[in-house]
Amino acid sequence: MAKKKPAAKTRSLAVEDRPIDQVKPYPGNPRRIEDEAVRKVAESIKAYGFRQHLVVDVDGVIVVGHVRYLAAKLLGRKTVPVHVAEDLTPAQVRAYRIADNRLGENSEWDDGKLATEIRQLDVELRDQLGFELEQLDKLLGDAPAPLTPVTVREPPAMAWVLLGVPLVDFGEIAGLVDQASANPAVQLFTTTSDFTGKE
Repeated sequence: MAKKKPAAKTRSLAVEDRPIDQVKPYPGNPRRIEDEAVRKVAESIKAYGFRQHLVVDVDGVIVVGHVRYLAAKLLGRKTVPVHVAEDLTPAQVRAYRIADNRLGENSEWDDGKLATEIRQLDVELRDQLGFELEQLDKLLGDAPAPLTPVTVREPPAMAWVLLGVPLVDFGEIAGLVDQASANPAVQLFTTTSDFTGKE
């Protein structure tokens, strides 16, 4: 009977709570951070707690987690959970910082599965997902149908055409208009012209 190989030892990831004023953002961070992104992450931390730690180098400079750091400051937190990547060289730190931002761009949502998951959440929890209301409406099919564009045609030059009957007086005109209005095949238009053809 073959001997079982000893289980590989797993290396625990050391995470510590560090005063936030001892954590320094990287001044050359190539990723632009919008205020709205910081606000949404702050709302997530407030709702679920600080579930993802920051990664810093041996000097306390952020490698991964700039948005979470700013969100923590926005919430007035005194400490943040950090992992020190002390086993990475300065070149690896620089590469990791770029890769962490870039690799997340290679995945896309499966809208069908996403909608199924969201429908199982209460409205209160849907507000904590980071989506705008319009995005949720579109995703869940709750958005109002778009208006159908209508083409408006200019009326013809001859404003009154009533079956070729000469118009005599206003009373007769009104009667003919009523008759024509009852016919769906007749289109009526108004004009500022008088019956002499003058404007």
